[in-house]
Amino acid sequence: MEAEATRYKQRAEAAERELAGLKAKAAGRAPDGSRSIDNGTDSVAVRAAAQWVLQVGGAVELLDADKLVYSVSSGKPLPERPFQIVGLNLDVPKSSSSTALANFAGIREHLGAFRGVLWIRFRINWYIRNATFLEELPRLESVSIFGSSKATDIEALSALPKLTRLTVSHFPSDGYGHLPRLIVLRFLSIQEGTVVADELTQVLEKMAGLKAVELPDSGASRLVAARMKDLRPELSVRLVQTNRGGDNAGK
Repeated sequence: MEAEATRYKQRAEAAERELAGLKAKAAGRAPDGSRSIDNGTDSVAVRAAAQWVLQVGGAVELLDADKLVYSVSSGKPLPERPFQIVGLNLDVPKSSSSTALANFAGIREHLGAFRGVLWIRFRINWYIRNATFLEELPRLESVSIFGSSKATDIEALSALPKLTRLTVSHFPSDGYGHLPRLIVLRFLSIQEGTVVADELTQVLEKMAGLKAVELPDSGASRLVAARMKDLRPELSVRLVQTNRGGDNAGK
């Protein structure tokens, strides 16, 4: 009799769990209470991460259950619907650069367990004097750096084992030698404010995994593109018009 009562209780509990799961699914929540969407969950940690980015003046690119991607900027509320973070845009104003840079230490706390970040963009008007903070973000797949940078910034990117896309403006002339260390890089975009050096030809030849390159349209860039057509015909080299013309000296 006691054994039968135990089995009945177990079946009832299982039925309750199943019902709770169905209700949770209908409400867009996982059985553990976290809200879910395809390919991930809108957990407390993910929502806190998005909120942190907004608090430090950045913006987030979100993906909702309908596969819609939209941006939420600082000062705007996060949606009530569940979401994934698919991109971050962190601005570092020159007036408070040291404070803002120190805040990046918080990324590890908020995003350490989150696997959905696809890219992160820094708009920086001064040198990244401590780019080693990127080592706290080993899951980053794409990085964009707009503003002045140093060779040490490019060197620090080698700490990102999954970095497949890199966009840099004002590329440092002494930073080319560090590019071959980005062994999984597939796409490289070097933008305005860059003096395209002859050294880039040798560098691109070494980067066997690289599939596509964008360079500011200039005489030097066209020369590199012509050389790569002979050396690595499978590599796509695209020249892009920029506001400041990139390598003006090469025009």
